[in-house]
Amino acid sequence: MEQETYRPRESDIESLFISYMPWVRSLARALAGRDSYLQDDLIQEGLIALYRATQHYDPERGPFPPFARSCVRNAMISFLRKNTLHRAEESFDEIEELAKPSASDDEPRGAESQEMLKELIPVLSPMETAALDAYLQTGGTAQAAKVLGWDEKRVYNALQRVRNKVKALFVSR
Repeated sequence: MEQETYRPRESDIESLFISYMPWVRSLARALAGRDSYLQDDLIQEGLIALYRATQHYDPERGPFPPFARSCVRNAMISFLRKNTLHRAEESFDEIEELAKPSASDDEPRGAESQEMLKELIPVLSPMETAALDAYLQTGGTAQAAKVLGWDEKRVYNALQRVRNKVKALFVSR
């Protein structure tokens, strides 16, 4: 026996979006902090999830508002999880640049990068140094975890601490 799903009319969807928009915006603001671009992305994810909620809602399982809120919240959190790992990978591009030797000694950025790398190494813990070295050798968190024989999350956390220390060095300059 095939179950029929709830299909609202187009005018219902428009009024639903209007009524949920303040809540979607406030949740996006709470999750994104001051990053307006991330807030916009989260709002977009939330509205897509709200639309999908209308397509998959089953009245037999309970009222629509809690279902819709769960769908929106879960979509935003999933988006943040996916993008956090992606942004972490991008942030290590600057660390890789620090590790590369400069093409010539006349190049000011290369000399500055080497100097910053010399300042960074002493402030890293042995775990952070090992994670950074493995990451620079392999080019990825998952590959570094395999080389080290560590859990991927452990490598990711160590690299996040390295990233924060690199940012602190950039700010102090």
